[in-house]
Amino acid sequence: QTCALPILIQTPAALLQINQPGSWTASTPIGGAGGLQRDTLRSLSKGFRFGVAVCYGTGSAQDYVLQAGPIMAWQLLQESPPVFQLGGADMWAVLNATYLIDPASQAITTFTSSMQGIAAAIINAAVARNPLPIDTATGAAGTATRTYNWYDFMFAGTALQDLTQAAGGPDVYLRPYFPDNSHIRFQPIIGNPYITQSGAPLLFDQGSNLIETRSAGDAHQVAGTWYARGNGIEAGTLFASATDPTLQANGWPLLENTDTSQTNLTDLTALAAVASGDLALYSRPVETWTSWVRTDGRHPLGTYQPGLFANYNINNHPLIPVG
Repeated sequence: QTCALPILIQTPAALLQINQPGSWTASTPIGGAGGLQRDTLRSLSKGFRFGVAVCYGTGSAQDYVLQAGPIMAWQLLQESPPVFQLGGADMWAVLNATYLIDPASQAITTFTSSMQGIAAAIINAAVARNPLPIDTATGAAGTATRTYNWYDFMFAGTALQDLTQAAGGPDVYLRPYFPDNSHIRFQPIIGNPYITQSGAPLLFDQGSNLIETRSAGDAHQVAGTWYARGNGIEAGTLFASATDPTLQANGWPLLENTDTSQTNLTDLTALAAVASGDLALYSRPVETWTSWVRTDGRHPLGTYQPGLFANYNINNHPLIPVG
């Protein structure tokens, strides 16, 4: 349940992400004009007990919620005049603190569905254990399988993130929204495998709604062969691999890497999907773009969300080639 406090917020920031927790920060003066008193701020600074929502709009239920979730960190930025900073994450962070299976049950759970359906089942199983404000997730039927054992001590958020990294794994975004004036809920948006939006594709045009784009590259995890390590010990360890000979054929040295994040898996097909997913992502250097766009342009803030594909019209860039 939401409760609007009369507080002056300075420089709020929100990071929205798919397939992993997002984050937010907000600063406020202590006491004085617009600030809450010291004891009030200290009472709010209880990890996971209270939360903050960063919204864009006029203060109504129609506002766009950029980010919302529990307070997880706080600090005094400066003593004179006193400025207090709060920081936190979204509901994925709570899934990262909720076991998919209650270890006391000593249960083993198998989900058989599409990868999208397994993601939905993981979310719904977590909400069944922990009554979070997350809507019921849905996904298509299918024949993919994932088995989770109580002794894996697997957090629901970890299981969900691991699934998104496998070949064919779905993109997942927990979208915060106002169902009414006094609550915030989260809608699980699960791709198949990608998140899509109806209507014309997003277009960010240099000189119009696109202000600036900066690119960065990272080759730390580049490898032509990826292994996925599964369950087992020593010679009994299960694994799968995926190889692309293109790098060595074009002059690169032998580059190998191992994904050890899924040692709960006992299904070789699932392990092969993990290795193939790593190879697809890291067989080349990863290049990322950071763009600054107008909030009042062709696509106003609130009309799109993380995970969508967009077209960028960029000309005469110092690093990004045309086309």
